[in-house]
Amino acid sequence: MNTLTIILTGAASTLLLLLAAIHIASGKRNVQKSFFILSAICTAAAMTALTFALASKSPDEVMRRLQIYLALIIFAPALIIPFFSFFGRGNERERMRSSLPLMITFGALLAAAAVLVPAELIVSRFQLVEGGGLWRIGVTGIGQILALLALAANVLILHAFENTYRAASIPAKVTLKYPLLGVILASIMNFVMISRLVLLSGVDNYFIAVGALGTIIFCVTMLFASWRYPVFEVRTMSDRGKAPSIVTVLVAGFYLLAFALITWTSNLIGMPYERLGSLVASIFFIFILLAILISGRARRHLRIFINENFRPGLYNYRREWRHYARLMTSSSTVDDLLSNTISSLCQTMMAKKGLVYAGIGGGKTADYGLGTEESSSVDSGKLMELCKESPQIIIRGSRRHLHDGIPGWIRAISFLTIGGEARGFIALGPKDFGRLWSEEDREFLATITDQAALALENLLMEQRYLESKQLESFNRFASYVIHDLKNTVGMLSLTAENARDNIQDREFQIDAIDTVERSVQKMRKLIDSLNAHKAPAAISRAMTDVTAEAADRISSLEHLSSRKGVAVRVRSEGNIKAFVDPSALSRIMENIVLNAIEAVTERGSVEVSIALQDETLTIIVSDDGPGFESGYLEDGLFRPFRSTKKNGLGVGLVLCKSLTEAHGGTISVSSPPAGGAVVKIEMPAGR
Repeated sequence: MNTLTIILTGAASTLLLLLAAIHIASGKRNVQKSFFILSAICTAAAMTALTFALASKSPDEVMRRLQIYLALIIFAPALIIPFFSFFGRGNERERMRSSLPLMITFGALLAAAAVLVPAELIVSRFQLVEGGGLWRIGVTGIGQILALLALAANVLILHAFENTYRAASIPAKVTLKYPLLGVILASIMNFVMISRLVLLSGVDNYFIAVGALGTIIFCVTMLFASWRYPVFEVRTMSDRGKAPSIVTVLVAGFYLLAFALITWTSNLIGMPYERLGSLVASIFFIFILLAILISGRARRHLRIFINENFRPGLYNYRREWRHYARLMTSSSTVDDLLSNTISSLCQTMMAKKGLVYAGIGGGKTADYGLGTEESSSVDSGKLMELCKESPQIIIRGSRRHLHDGIPGWIRAISFLTIGGEARGFIALGPKDFGRLWSEEDREFLATITDQAALALENLLMEQRYLESKQLESFNRFASYVIHDLKNTVGMLSLTAENARDNIQDREFQIDAIDTVERSVQKMRKLIDSLNAHKAPAAISRAMTDVTAEAADRISSLEHLSSRKGVAVRVRSEGNIKAFVDPSALSRIMENIVLNAIEAVTERGSVEVSIALQDETLTIIVSDDGPGFESGYLEDGLFRPFRSTKKNGLGVGLVLCKSLTEAHGGTISVSSPPAGGAVVKIEMPAGR
């Protein structure tokens, strides 16, 4: 067994160095890959030291090499934890910058301690086999604490990777599944080995071999994933508002609890741990077997699992239809639809490669498992011509052969048909393990192709609808702007024409200057209105006489109110002053009072109430006009380009809302049952 353990630890070290060399030679660099390379080199050095310790024949050599192994294996988590914490994540740079130095510093301190502290404080005893070679290692209380830290680090790695995988998109999950499988299997074997150190204070050659085998499994899965997928190009965006999954933490906790109970029970009854552990495992296995035999539901799930994973010829695709329906309806863009469809389809049908093409916007494609050369060798136009020969699914090797111009990796083609016209295709490569295409495969591919075509058509219709609505809004918006600008330009043009003959007239000069000022003010208001739907405007607070400001705004609108015979009144208990932006307050009141005057009929009335209570300024503008319809209050209020006025821009209230919220206040609009409209503004009045 000692020889086998040496072979396994040496193989683990070699594979780790091979992984590091491959990714160093790949050329492309990023932070995640750099941490992986450093982690692989550090762990490989630790496994090499352990290999030499296992082969050592003298106690002194064993202790020296074990001390090197301990220093490296204690420092390794300082590199491995950051790698798995940030592996595949695209929005963790800030957390990486803040926590990374602390992780590395902590690991370096532990490693330095392991080097400087005598190994006897960690390793209490060890046993050599006859003729040399390490067989069993016992640890002290400090060693148990270090083993517990290693166990916690392993749980943290699993927790981080679990949440990365959980947040990943379907194509990213396809890429990450093999590394995840390797991490899980390696962690299980590490748990078996480390838990014995924690609870039994020792570990022998068998369990060292188990730990080395776990490292080998992880290396093999990473080698395969790196060969087949761009592992280090995956970027998932974790949702910070979503609670992280703690399944791995709970499973690890239950495992340690069960291990501790078995250990305690074995000591209590005097039965060797291995015998009691085997007995408990056997009872658990028998219980699971009886549950499967008794429960029809359990038998059904077991049969489905076996058929899906070990008897693919009997696989029933019907259970996947709902998944694909949800997948396609949840795709918000054509690119998402194509990417999600081809990756999921290849996984479900166990196809090694695949490509989907949609002939829109110059042609859009998404592929799965294809290299750059294979992807560029596909002539989309030539494949689309096949639809004219046969609109049905074409499978290489069937009655309709794919001719020589088609790339050799393609085994099946199905066409996305919209309105009787082929608008794209799905091409799939050979199936895993040389499996043949069945009639059930053909039917499933036809169903998914029809669903994908329908989803693509819906996305195109939605895009055309949004474009038409945007164009309609733009045209309406442009007509409003042109209308206002045309009036302003007309006033300036008339002034310019009269200036030729009357430029020396003093009264004309005064009128011309007044006209230019009004035109500038009007254009400035128009610009402010167009910007109202953007970020809240900056404000500059000053002590302001709100009552006087309201009276001044009402006075500026007197020409309009007197022409309509509208009475505008201000109700205020004296001159109320507040710490607000006077310019913003003026624009708010002018817009609201103007709206009220324009809304009421002749001989109507508008009332402006101003109050100050508990450092809150309240302004209420009410009128006896027709008010607002309930539908407009729910859907059209405070939305740009939605107005009840014939030629209104629909941005006046948007501007008022923006300026009010910039003060930290609120604005609300209501229509009482008796008629009219009430606009209420509340904002802080203090500094």
